[in-house]
Amino acid sequence: RGMRVCDFARGRGVWIRPLGNVIVVMPPLTISLEQLDAVMEAVAEGIPAATRA
Repeated sequence: RGMRVCDFARGRGVWIRPLGNVIVVMPPLTISLEQLDAVMEAVAEGIPAATRA
């Protein structure tokens, strides 16, 4: 299911890494709060979407 979450996030322009059922988020140290919010929103929306499928 981790890959499904990553696919969902990628559709929103956010690249995260699946590791089995684990989501790995590795933002650069220079990420802005707005960008970090976008990453977390994509993950938060992607988890329910992936578990429904």
